[in-house]
Amino acid sequence: MSALPQPEAIASHRPLDDEEPLLPVAGPFMATNDALTSWAMNAAPGRVCVYARVSRLARGGVGERARQLQLAGLVTLLPQRRAIAGMFDYRARRTVAPFCGGTALPDDSTLKGEEALLHDMIVRLADDGAPCPPNRDLAAMLGVRHEERVSRMLGRLQQRKLIAIRFVAGPAAPIRVVDVVATGRSTQEPGNG
Repeated sequence: MSALPQPEAIASHRPLDDEEPLLPVAGPFMATNDALTSWAMNAAPGRVCVYARVSRLARGGVGERARQLQLAGLVTLLPQRRAIAGMFDYRARRTVAPFCGGTALPDDSTLKGEEALLHDMIVRLADDGAPCPPNRDLAAMLGVRHEERVSRMLGRLQQRKLIAIRFVAGPAAPIRVVDVVATGRSTQEPGNG
């Protein structure tokens, strides 16, 4: 069995059209952020591109750009597709939304103090697929006295569209699941642990 290419051996270029004849034999690659944005600007509605063929898409980079384009309503991210030698194709379909009509993206750069810590904590929990603790536990982790303060901070994060909170049926009571808008990841849902 051959070793997977090291990150520096992965080609970096434009996204490949899903119908490109040589796509089945293409090796590992990742589009640059600007190349994916350029594709979204110029692609006809319904076109599909492969923006990465790797074993696992690292956090940040072109994966983050793809999620941003999806949040802006410009693309729909498609399920990963098994490619060659343990690789997966990461694909996006262009929507009908005009490029200039995209939605503004959430911005966490102005978060301060405890709100920034809470947001970072939720991002880490979601990245790990861990359950979201109750507010009293989040308060203790943040070093704040009252769980109501955590409730208000969660509300502000939700208003700023940095997170989305939903409740799903649990074994005894509804379970809170927090979706991190920027990454598309969620805290653990019941039965997925």
